[in-house]
Amino acid sequence: MVQWMLRIITVLIVLAPSTVIADYCNKTVYNNCGFGGPGKQLAIVAFLHSSLSHTDLLHLSKVNNFCLFLPPNAGDEVVTSEGCCGSSWCTRRPQKCAPIATDAVVFCTNPNLAPGARSMPPNLIQSAHLVKSQDGNTIQITGLLNNVWLDPTDLGGQYDFSGTGIWQVNSPPAGILQNYAEFVQLVGNGIYCIQGCRYTSPGCNSDNDFSGCTVAIPGDYDTGFDIGVAASLPRQNSPINNKNQTAYSSLVPAPTYQKTSVPPPPGQGGFIPFITTQTAVTTTTIIAIATPATITAATTLSPAAARSDSGSEQTDRVRDFMGMLVVLLCTIVIPLFLMIA
Repeated sequence: MVQWMLRIITVLIVLAPSTVIADYCNKTVYNNCGFGGPGKQLAIVAFLHSSLSHTDLLHLSKVNNFCLFLPPNAGDEVVTSEGCCGSSWCTRRPQKCAPIATDAVVFCTNPNLAPGARSMPPNLIQSAHLVKSQDGNTIQITGLLNNVWLDPTDLGGQYDFSGTGIWQVNSPPAGILQNYAEFVQLVGNGIYCIQGCRYTSPGCNSDNDFSGCTVAIPGDYDTGFDIGVAASLPRQNSPINNKNQTAYSSLVPAPTYQKTSVPPPPGQGGFIPFITTQTAVTTTTIIAIATPATITAATTLSPAAARSDSGSEQTDRVRDFMGMLVVLLCTIVIPLFLMIA
């Protein structure tokens, strides 16, 4: 009996570290998450200061420039360039989150905005709506893309640096948004969105990658270029569970605020007809409360093409809780049992 229990203890001790340590971002030897560096830093020029009034924004309208993470080569799939690093379900964890050639890089409307940034492909940005919360803690850009650089049949994916402690995740590895603690960016199939959050709880929500931009970051996805300040930019809710990531108990609506039209960034703002053969995708909910009736393929990410290495914060929490139970069993319960035996 004692030998059998010792075998169980040995197996649990071997398994426990991989179960408990769910985040490689926070281990010094793998400290690449949120590191930044050439080609890994997003920037939004018009909103670098912590507080800007509506009048201040008017004066900054001529420098309404920003960056996006995109695949490094024209026609590459977004999902291939994500390179998820961080929590235990991330595909790049076995490689210690080391950058590789297929990882996304930063493209800016002005390449001087960030180190190592490339110039935004001409006329990629069809529209852009920039809005910042009044307290300066949250910023977002939402808009439409032309059929440039990205494969028109690619339904897209998500880049992010969000979460804290054992739930932190980073995609692509080292990616950050300057002056913001966290960011979430979705892009693909004619639409894009990015949200940045400062050090406030609970921060940006990266759980909505299967639901697409219009759900993940509620905002203006119409034509035109404008800026504004909203009273607040609430955090979107998470799906009910990770098995059906388009089912919600409720959804946060798009913010309302005064908009000021601005010129498009240099080389952007043209219209190229977006032609795709993708079938419209609808979202359904298991409860009849506040879920989009229809989100077309131009405004949503298909579960099949969305981030293949996706997992929710709730899943990570369950995994880590189970890991702690294993440690408790190894260090307290089983030794006590052996002593009694």
